[in-house]
Amino acid sequence: MKFVNFVKYRDSDTIAADRPAHFAYADQLRAKGELAIGGPLMDDQGRRIGLLFIYEAISRDAALGLVQKDPFTLANGLSSYELTEWHLRGFNLIYFKTTRLPVRYLIYISMTALGRFLIELVSAERHTGVDILIVTGAILMLSLAVLVLRFGSSHYPSDRTAYRKSREA
Repeated sequence: MKFVNFVKYRDSDTIAADRPAHFAYADQLRAKGELAIGGPLMDDQGRRIGLLFIYEAISRDAALGLVQKDPFTLANGLSSYELTEWHLRGFNLIYFKTTRLPVRYLIYISMTALGRFLIELVSAERHTGVDILIVTGAILMLSLAVLVLRFGSSHYPSDRTAYRKSREA
């Protein structure tokens, strides 16, 4: 199960002092597959104000244990944290299960949106032929992109096991 941890800092000096230990802890969690993704939250001036982590844990208690062992938590550098279970759906689920983003589906969505826009454009009273030509050209370009992606994935499949091994080395 995935758990999202939204963290706010209490003391920036404590956080700065414990940052190397925190990075080492995060690397350890990543290596064990317990940290899917994480990074700092920034304010409008570019200052770090907190963190966002996505943990992989078997239960909320296990995820809470990961939070409580973090060097920032142990040093009392956090003003608050909020741990919530995250149910993945759609593209998020595909990405986290395969580490691959299905780009073709995004292109299909874009083509559908352009098709709907084209229908509105044709039914509008004031339109030029150039408008219609541009939108149909965009749909054609996206169709060609899907064709290239399908050709590439069928003729040059990616070897995910070799990729994972190279990252582990």
